[in-house]
Amino acid sequence: MSKYSCPVVLDEEGHQCIEFSDELMEELDLKVGDVIQWDLTEESGSWILNKVKKVGEENEEG
Repeated sequence: MSKYSCPVVLDEEGHQCIEFSDELMEELDLKVGDVIQWDLTEESGSWILNKVKKVGEENEEG
């Protein structure tokens, strides 16, 4: 299992964000605008991240 770390930063509007490096974005096949879902596992308290929508894909509402 691979492990990565990303800093929490403030954007220009003061929103807290997780910042992914360009290298990590490429490694994880992520693009700006992709949607990521995260779930807390009850057993270990770990977070699991999943890409649920790529840029340009229709959402479930259509």
